[in-house]
Amino acid sequence: MMPKKISEENLFDGILFSVQRETYQDEKEYIREFIRTKFEAAVVLPITGDGKVILVKQFRAPVRSDLIEVVAGKIEEGEIPVEAAFRELEEETGYEAGNMVSLGKAFVTPGISTERSHYFLARDLKKGIPNPDEDENVHPIEVPMAEFERMLTDGRIEDAKSLVIYGLYKLWRGEQ
Repeated sequence: MMPKKISEENLFDGILFSVQRETYQDEKEYIREFIRTKFEAAVVLPITGDGKVILVKQFRAPVRSDLIEVVAGKIEEGEIPVEAAFRELEEETGYEAGNMVSLGKAFVTPGISTERSHYFLARDLKKGIPNPDEDENVHPIEVPMAEFERMLTDGRIEDAKSLVIYGLYKLWRGEQ
């Protein structure tokens, strides 16, 4: 049985998200605070014809560090997830994909956020010139699949979306 929401309060309203406090009641009363995002995200695993994975290195302010990640970005208003995947891939890496395969979708951290990501495999890649947003400092990196896998296991790649998309890709390929 779903608890009944008895109150809600907006604690902060920013450009990308708001912070909410809601009170619920079932057998007892409890408070939940969480981030309500104003977007969903497209996450892309680009793999070249010769088996290289295209990653990006970029500064992430919340962790005060450069991270190596798969391509990702917000889905703009009026855009469907696959359109955002094509656009983000081209902006961040310069690559154009011949096709995108949907690998699924998932809530990122449902205990504290409403953010949902849509995961795609980009294939039939054609190299071009990156065109990142003005506020992005991203640098494309090409690595063989075996190196990508080592980076995931040895801690050089630390973000969850890269781990999730790799798992979804392995399931899509029928590997476990």
